[in-house]
Amino acid sequence: MEISSYIRHNFFLYTSEVMEAKKKILLVTPVFPMPETGCDQADRAGGMRQLVRLGYEVTVITKVGVHADHEYLKGAAESLGVRLITVPYRYSRRAFSRKEWFFNNLGKLKNPLYLDGAAYEYAEPEIQRIYREQIESFKPDIAWFDYSYLWPLYAMAQKRGVPIVTRSLNFEPTHFLEEDGRSLVNYLKYIPKLLSEIITIWKSTLILALSPYEASVYRRIGAKRIMVVPLRGLPPLIRDDHEIRWGSPLHVFFMGSAYSVAHNERGLDLVTGVLAQRAARECPGAFVFHISGARIPAKYLSRFDGTTLINEGYIDADKFDAYMDRMDIALSPTPKYVGMQQKVYEPLCRGISLITPRCNLGGYPFEDGVHYMGADSEDEYFEKLLALRDPDLRTKLSQNSIQVARELFTWEANDHMLIEAMRKYLKIGI
Repeated sequence: MEISSYIRHNFFLYTSEVMEAKKKILLVTPVFPMPETGCDQADRAGGMRQLVRLGYEVTVITKVGVHADHEYLKGAAESLGVRLITVPYRYSRRAFSRKEWFFNNLGKLKNPLYLDGAAYEYAEPEIQRIYREQIESFKPDIAWFDYSYLWPLYAMAQKRGVPIVTRSLNFEPTHFLEEDGRSLVNYLKYIPKLLSEIITIWKSTLILALSPYEASVYRRIGAKRIMVVPLRGLPPLIRDDHEIRWGSPLHVFFMGSAYSVAHNERGLDLVTGVLAQRAARECPGAFVFHISGARIPAKYLSRFDGTTLINEGYIDADKFDAYMDRMDIALSPTPKYVGMQQKVYEPLCRGISLITPRCNLGGYPFEDGVHYMGADSEDEYFEKLLALRDPDLRTKLSQNSIQVARELFTWEANDHMLIEAMRKYLKIGI
């Protein structure tokens, strides 16, 4: 039976069974994902909505900074349908005195595994106390963790026989090298991050990976109980009505949620530098380049002329669909082997022709030249940009990418994968 038919046949049966069970989930997430300002937040907020919609009672424990708006957080939690418990974010560098910074780093030496500073944050007494209280009073059926570095809390769930689900939002060691570069110092930092992932594999009942490629990485280091659940912010983005325009200029866009992120800045440099300047020189009037995102570094601002290269700034959520409807081509030029970049998958869901490195598809069945245009060098990027002046090619890519997105990323498909994982590995939802 085809996967789409299988989902349609079983979805309502599965959903009703899970809802009848009324199981409890105690979910720990590093930062509460509201507002949904990026794909990470959209995935975690979408996941909370999904669990509530499927009938689970969800309590969320999250870290908050000293200036957190608790009234906003309370309202946001109510809108998601979850109960929220906040814990002060203790190890903020901005809040540290020199003495506190020294003792914080000294404390990591108690256990070499805490040299992954992200993990050390969840070994501190306050989060341990609150988690212990909640696992004893709430009595969850599932202990759910967003990110693998939360493993210092896992022992309390294990002690009480509560199955552990870890949602991997990227394979942290590789993600760290991709973002911060491959230097001797960073390879030394890579080691405790890799150990964190191995501990996560040992202690988790189930790991939910973002992509088939990422699942294969976990399997190579010993994971046996693993399922792929893609970004849960994608289902609302799938469209069937993207207009394929003829003539010139074509509107090309690059979006970055934060340009302090290394791969976003690299993409910004390539698009506003080599590609936009070469297009203006070799095919004037053929393209207009649009860059969106807040706080573009000052050193790039002089490149914008407001005509062929436009700084759109941060685009409000209520205006974003209209903005995307005006776009013809999406650029996502920096390679990422782990995680799922929304700047890659959102155009595929919306039917906007995409140019991106081939490794960015994460093992999902999108084919170069059929669903998107693959490029791994500056010359190849420009070559594919010129090829997309053909509206028939853009029409083909649009129709094909939407078809695959509907098979993989709808809520129906996402729910099916999650429920099957719960059934197979946790024996929950039966």
